[in-house]
Amino acid sequence: MSRRVHLLVEGMYLRADSIARDAHLQLGLMRNLGLEVEVFADRFDAAHYPGVRTRALAELEAAHEQAPALLVYHWVDGWREAEALLPRLPGPLVIRWHNNTPPWFFAPYSPLPTHKTVRGFTALLRTAERLPAARFWVNSQFSQEQLISLGIAPARIDVLAPASPLLESTAAPAPAPSAAPGAPIRLLFVGRIVPHKGQLHVIAAAAALQQMTGRPVWVVLPGRGDADMPGYVAELTGLARRLGVRLELPGEIAHEQLAAMYRAADVFVGLSEHEGFGLPILEAVAHDVPVVAYRSSAVTETVADHPLAVTTLDPVEVARRLLAALDPAARAELIAWQRAAILPRFSTQAVERKLYALLGAAGVDLPAPPPTVAESPAPAVPQAVAAALAHALAHPDPVGTLPRDLPRDQNPHFVTRWDLRAYSTLLRPEATGELRERAFKFRFGSHRPRLGALFGLVKMLVLRLQDGLLRTMEISHGELADQLRSIDDKLDTLAGALGDRRLPPAPRPGEAPRADETPLSEPPATR
Repeated sequence: MSRRVHLLVEGMYLRADSIARDAHLQLGLMRNLGLEVEVFADRFDAAHYPGVRTRALAELEAAHEQAPALLVYHWVDGWREAEALLPRLPGPLVIRWHNNTPPWFFAPYSPLPTHKTVRGFTALLRTAERLPAARFWVNSQFSQEQLISLGIAPARIDVLAPASPLLESTAAPAPAPSAAPGAPIRLLFVGRIVPHKGQLHVIAAAAALQQMTGRPVWVVLPGRGDADMPGYVAELTGLARRLGVRLELPGEIAHEQLAAMYRAADVFVGLSEHEGFGLPILEAVAHDVPVVAYRSSAVTETVADHPLAVTTLDPVEVARRLLAALDPAARAELIAWQRAAILPRFSTQAVERKLYALLGAAGVDLPAPPPTVAESPAPAVPQAVAAALAHALAHPDPVGTLPRDLPRDQNPHFVTRWDLRAYSTLLRPEATGELRERAFKFRFGSHRPRLGALFGLVKMLVLRLQDGLLRTMEISHGELADQLRSIDDKLDTLAGALGDRRLPPAPRPGEAPRADETPLSEPPATR
C-alpha cells in the first residue's frame, strides 16, 4: 500500500471535542511519519483546528478510488451517510472507537441523549457485522473489553491511547503552594457536564473536606454542558448550594485557559464513573497537580498504582485522600512520582511508536521507525506520601451531614446486547410521540434577548412541519431517529450562525433555577 491515509471524522468544529482533538493529533503524528494524510469532515471550524484543511464526505469515494489509502474512521454515535459509503470503498478500514456512554446514565434526565447513545452502540455493531474485515483502534483496554462484551472478536481490536498537547509540559515539579492559613482550597475536574463524569461526587467530597479542614473549598468544573440535560446542571448547583460549597462552571474554554486552571488548582479530583480513557488526569499530572481519582472504567489503567486513587465514591474516603494530597511535606514528592510513574506510558512518543506499529500492520508503507526509549520501572511511592496518607486516613469523620444516597454505578459495568434491546424497546414510544414534545419544550428554547423569539418560531415551524410529515408517512423508529438527528444538525449550524447559547447559565448562589432548567424527571436517589 502507499503512504496515503484518509481520516474521516463527522465534525471538527467544537473547541473542546475529544474525538476531533484525537483526529487532529493523529493527523500530526502521521505527517511526522512521512505519510500523506487528508481529512474528510462535514462540519469544520478552522479557528479551533489551525493548520487543518478538510474535504467533504461527498469527495471521499472519488479520492479513495484515485489511489489506495488506509481509511481511519473516528466513530461518534453513528453517521448514516458515512456508514452507507464504507462498503463501497476499497482498501483497509480502521474504526477508531472512543467508547460510548452507557444509556443508564442519561435515562433519568432525558430520552434524547439516551436514544443517541443506544443508536451509537447499535450502529457500531451493525457496521462491524457488515464489514467483517474492519479493524478497531480503541483508546483503552477497558474500551477493548466493552467491544468484546458486545461480541466483537478480540483479534479485530487494538489499543491506541490518545495524545494531548497539554501532556508536553516540561517544567520542573512545582514547589508546595504558600497559601495563607484558611485560604480556599481549589478542586478541579475537567470534562463535559454530564452525569457519568461524577461531578455530583466531587461536590460531596468537597463538602466533606470543608468540614474536615474548616477551610472553604471551591469546586471548578470547566466543560461543555449538554443542552438536552438541563436538569443535571440544576442538580449540581442545587447540591453545591445545599452543602455550602462554592461551585464554578466556566463552560467550554480554550487550551490556554485550561492550562492556567490546572496551574491554579490545589488538587485534581476525577470521580468519573465511566471513562473511555480519562485524558484530563494525565494533563493534570503534566501540569504538576496532585491527583485523586476513582478507579473506574479506563481510569484504572490511567492511574495504575497511584497511592491516592480510591475504590469507593464515599465522600469521606475521597476527602481523606484530598487531605493527603494537600500535605505540604508530601506535595512535591507526590508530583515528582506522578510524572515518573504515569506520564512516560502515555507520552506523545509512546503513542507515536504504537501508531507506527498499527499502521505497519494495516499495510501502510512506512519509513524508518521512530526511536525507541527504554522503559523504566515505576518508582516506589515516596515515604512522605505514604506518611501523609496514613495520617489522613486516621482523621476523624466530619461532623456535618453528607449525601450518602447519590446514585452510583457498579464498577466495572459493561453495556450488553440485552441493554441495547431493553433501552431500544423502552424508547419506542418516546421516539414516536413524547420524544418530539420534549424536544419542543427543552431542546429548542432560545435564550437570545433579541433574536430569540424569531429564532424559536422558525425552529418550531420546521419541527411542526416535520412532525406532520412523519405522522402521515408513518416512518419507522430507526428512520425517525435519523430524521431528528439531521434536523438537529441543521439547527446546530443555524444556532452557531446566530450565536445562540444552547446551555442556560447556571443559577447564581442563592438563586432558584429558572422554569426551563427543571429536570425532565427527578433522578433516583439510589440505583
